[in-house]
Amino acid sequence: LRETGGLEELLPRLAATIRAGLGLRWVRVRLLLPGEAGAEPIAVEGDPASPAAARIPIVHGGVELGAIECGPRTEGDGALTPADLELVEGVARQGALAIRNAHLAAELQARLEEIREQARQLDLSRMRLVQAQVAERRRIERDIHDGAQQGIVSLIARARLARAQLES
Repeated sequence: LRETGGLEELLPRLAATIRAGLGLRWVRVRLLLPGEAGAEPIAVEGDPASPAAARIPIVHGGVELGAIECGPRTEGDGALTPADLELVEGVARQGALAIRNAHLAAELQARLEEIREQARQLDLSRMRLVQAQVAERRRIERDIHDGAQQGIVSLIARARLARAQLES
């Protein structure tokens, strides 16, 4: 459980470990997917042709996240002992924490992607604002050059002309 990352790696490893550890014909890990009415099989190890010998819920914080379904043992009458069930329950408890952590990591990754997209949009918005400010500054400079500056030059020329006429 410690070495696995996402659910796509965690659940098959969980099923394979339980099957190999107890010598079962098959193990299926089902998770209750958010928004779904029932459980969806996520990982199956072996061929679940025979009926389930046990179903152990995967519970975290009082919320059922799914279940581990175990087929019969490959040896003997196939029945699981109380020690076997206790072992699977312990793995289910540990698996519940790992599953919840994987869900949280996936939610965090999705949120980070959303934040990255918002930051990209913000950068683009800032760039548009800077470009608009530069364009407006150039327009004002052009208006001053073409309008007010021409008027000032004209007034200076008239003042010089008036001064020259007064002196003469």
